[in-house]
Amino acid sequence: MYILNNIKSKNIYGNRNSRTVTSQANNQQNSISSVTQNYTDILSNYDNSVLENISSSFTNNKISQYDIVIVLTVWKRNNLEKQLNLVKNQNILKNKTANIIIFQNSNHISVQNIIDKWKNSNTFSDKMNINFIQSPFDTGYFGRFIIPLTSSVSDNSYFFICDDDVIWGSRYFENMIRVVDEGALATRAGRIVNKDFIEIPQAYNAWEKDIQVCFNEDIEYDFGIHIWAGRISWLRKAWNHIPISLENCEDFWISAALKSFYNIPTKTPKCPCPNGDPIIPDMCAASDKSANIHEHPIIGKVTYSHNIRNEIRRETSKAFNYKLLMSNKPNYVKDIHKKFVYGNINKPLFNISDPLWKDVLFWQ
Repeated sequence: MYILNNIKSKNIYGNRNSRTVTSQANNQQNSISSVTQNYTDILSNYDNSVLENISSSFTNNKISQYDIVIVLTVWKRNNLEKQLNLVKNQNILKNKTANIIIFQNSNHISVQNIIDKWKNSNTFSDKMNINFIQSPFDTGYFGRFIIPLTSSVSDNSYFFICDDDVIWGSRYFENMIRVVDEGALATRAGRIVNKDFIEIPQAYNAWEKDIQVCFNEDIEYDFGIHIWAGRISWLRKAWNHIPISLENCEDFWISAALKSFYNIPTKTPKCPCPNGDPIIPDMCAASDKSANIHEHPIIGKVTYSHNIRNEIRRETSKAFNYKLLMSNKPNYVKDIHKKFVYGNINKPLFNISDPLWKDVLFWQ
């Protein structure tokens, strides 16, 4: 059995409130050549309680503290049921208590029928709960990084934040937790940036149709994308360092904060290569075909573009004194491309007979 609640948003900022945090963030944007955004009205909805009291807000909850919090995001794509099934099939969750939070930004699509279906089924065990949070505002990219902290967790609990256009194998969360236990923020994929803070590709030709990619060791990046996994304590620490801008670059912000202030790097878990015949990619993840359709983020009622990303990365790096891998580990960066093995339809790496893998857009 599991419980599905509609719960109010909570404050993540400890003894500070969101007005203090967002005011500070806005003041830090002086060097960013964009309109100053007022995020306060959006995040002020998270001011209902201080962080220490969050656990008391979960009524009818038989689990006092979760081992894992998993956030599934809903915006304008409707992959929710597919991702709920992917979570259900995770091997690691058989022995863990988990809170699965469906976080919907605004109301662009209806997922009520899916929620009702899962609410009335007995799909999950007694160790799992499902909660549904619908924000009345579009919170852009940063809202989802607040949501794990609304759950009843310890510092050592794990969080997962999943984009809505990603698919993964049955042992993928296990693979990510391994990386976290070794001291790194685990992400589905990663990016290196050059001295001009422009993203540069590492897996050559990986974005071509039908190209499969595997790699036998974890890979460190400047920042990660698509899925984030770490300790709850790391997420709390990251929020001690206010983003230089709240309109974009949440991915670079969390990686730069954790690496600069706590020496926690960002790594992508290995996606093992076959020794012979194609293997089932149960320890791997990929972009769903729906990722091919992308829209710019909305914060409140304002739409923002990606055009300012390089500048935000530059200012974040300066504010956090973040050292790019290209500067700190130039030889490592130069050789990253050697870690990848490529396959295609004629010489496949993976057995993708499961219909799930028919929906892959890119493996990197």
